[in-house]
Amino acid sequence: MIGRVRVAAFAERPDDEALDRVIAIRPDPVRLGLDTPVADADRLRGKLKSVFISSFQIRRAIRRLLDHGRSHAERTFGSDEGFVKGLYQIDPWLQSSEQAVCITGLAGVGKSELLYAIRRLICNGDLEHSIGDYGPWPLKPLWNVTLKDGVGLAAMFSEHLGLELAGHELVDDSGMLDTNTDGNKRIPPRRVLQLARRLSWREATALLWADEMQFITHGNANAKATAVLLQLMTIGPRLVFCSNYSMLHGLMHRNQQDTQRLLANPIILHPDVAGSQDWCGYLAELQRVAPAALTFDVGVLQDMIHELTYGIRRLVVQLLSVAYERARQRGRQTVKVDDIHEAYRSDSYLYARKDIEILQRQDIEGRMVRADLWCPFDSEVPGAGNSEVVTLASAVKEFEARVESDLLMASLLPRQASAVRDLSPSPRNVEGTAELGQKVVRIRRKKTTKESLVNAVRRFEEQ
Repeated sequence: MIGRVRVAAFAERPDDEALDRVIAIRPDPVRLGLDTPVADADRLRGKLKSVFISSFQIRRAIRRLLDHGRSHAERTFGSDEGFVKGLYQIDPWLQSSEQAVCITGLAGVGKSELLYAIRRLICNGDLEHSIGDYGPWPLKPLWNVTLKDGVGLAAMFSEHLGLELAGHELVDDSGMLDTNTDGNKRIPPRRVLQLARRLSWREATALLWADEMQFITHGNANAKATAVLLQLMTIGPRLVFCSNYSMLHGLMHRNQQDTQRLLANPIILHPDVAGSQDWCGYLAELQRVAPAALTFDVGVLQDMIHELTYGIRRLVVQLLSVAYERARQRGRQTVKVDDIHEAYRSDSYLYARKDIEILQRQDIEGRMVRADLWCPFDSEVPGAGNSEVVTLASAVKEFEARVESDLLMASLLPRQASAVRDLSPSPRNVEGTAELGQKVVRIRRKKTTKESLVNAVRRFEEQ
């Protein structure tokens, strides 16, 4: 069929099992206990960090991106005649007003891992395409550019355009070539854009993925990020970019025409929800990678680990690695509950702990405390980040506690119930004591903190 080869990468619709099998990364179990605690903890951290298994959110995001890529490829590469005609044009891409796709979420939830997953799905192997006597050319349905090597166009597209980074710098958009003191030529942005447009057309690239946007940090970062993203949108492929929450808050203060182009099509990745199949499956996979160290019962500890990590997978890896190091320092090879609690209170987990406490506070209060931890979009996935769910769960627990207390009181004999009421503090008891002329001493209660609660649980378990 005409043009189908340039659409085929996005046309397949694998079921959940087939999709998970392609994109999952399940490393071999790690061998521990033969080195120092610190070295083994680093080894464990590296293995756990490499684990990637799918989830409902990941599958939904991938299928949505496949749909965007397929529609864009069909519209631009659907005709062989139109494709060959574009090969002879300096700017073959049609003027498109398609909005960018913004992928956002907390740090550590898997935004960059989503890129690698979709690359494994649609860019598996050396693909080629040709039309009659034209070609063959490489077929690259997805380009990814990263800003970690610089925000200049030459640095971002060096891999795709075959540019040497050493000595290449950008000048203004005048189109003039300049030279450095060492004689190397500078490449003007306009020339880089022209090369990117022509090559992305020849390689039938439908999606352009921009990652590591956080490296735009100097000066007016939001204005620079907007300028870079708008430039990338002019190349031709549908733009997909990753953004953290703090950058999103800045972009939302840009002009209307910028926000409509960049923020009108978001994909939000949330932390895993406690008790969910995705969350428990992820913890079980970590156990498989380190069976000798992580021997705890996932069903018993999954809720506690979620509370100490907010369901963020990067923090789970950090917490368990620190816990394993603490266990080894005590002469043990396996991680116990005490090790996890101590890892949470450790200096190594200090800033993660501060972030988690703010996230939990935001859930309870339903308001933003820190911009980099608050999603400016409405949550589509219930659970983490949904204050109504958290508040409702707390209210349900309080209601159940009151019901249990009432049932217990109803089961007591009248004399026993009277004794319990006499022991319970009440305004009537306090007033009666005051009427007898006795001085009422108010007990100052120490403020309850998460650390004090954890210590109380530990003391209870040790008894």
